[in-house]
Amino acid sequence: MIDKKFRLFGKLSVMDILMVTAVAALAYVGVQFSAPVSVEASPSDTTIIYTVELTNKRSEFINNVIVGEPLFDSIRGFEIGRIISVDSRPFYADAPDFENNVIRRGEVEGFSFIYIEVEAQAQITERATSVGNFDVMVGMEVFVRTRDFASAGFVVTLERVE
Repeated sequence: MIDKKFRLFGKLSVMDILMVTAVAALAYVGVQFSAPVSVEASPSDTTIIYTVELTNKRSEFINNVIVGEPLFDSIRGFEIGRIISVDSRPFYADAPDFENNVIRRGEVEGFSFIYIEVEAQAQITERATSVGNFDVMVGMEVFVRTRDFASAGFVVTLERVE
């Protein structure tokens, strides 16, 4: 004889209902997270231009940055665009002025901010702007290199070229 204890209406087990509900919920979550992200443009037809700022570099460092050279992610080693321009601006730093009890910003002689403008083919999705496996985001720290230099900096601008 079948035990009717823990059964709804004498036929359905409460545990069976809970298990079916849990499996259905897990399947729903799995489908949601595995659904492909819609793509606004393919990598071959979306061009972006972004700027990498390198700080506290010797003024002559700009001579190592060659326009037209490919730029690489120095951690993973793949190309993340081509250098289309380079600019140098004076490097400023804050220092205490103990005599007047204030902090002053002043130019540091012999050092510069180096701005490298990079053009790349990118894939733009709802989640990221990607150049291959490299995600480009303003404010992100990047480690870059060419055959003539390696350095760390930050992405300070990002724009899509139509």
